[in-house]
Amino acid sequence: MIMDMYKDTKHDEAFAPVVKHTTIRVVLSLAVSKKMPIEHLDVNTALLHGEIEKKLYMQQPPGFTDPKKKDLVCKLQKGLYG
Repeated sequence: MIMDMYKDTKHDEAFAPVVKHTTIRVVLSLAVSKKMPIEHLDVNTALLHGEIEKKLYMQQPPGFTDPKKKDLVCKLQKGLYG
């Protein structure tokens, strides 16, 4: 697969491990009603640790290209954010 800034048409293959706001509200309501302690954490780079199941290549980003090796591509080993 080659990344070239085209819109992805395979929407059924995408997955984002994100909780819906409704689910959070229900869990918090149950915790409060049962007088359970509530804690939280934030994993800022969780999306960057995802494994890639296929071989995935992308063009070198602007400013990263070696003038002597313009035709080289980057092989992604982890997921990208953004």
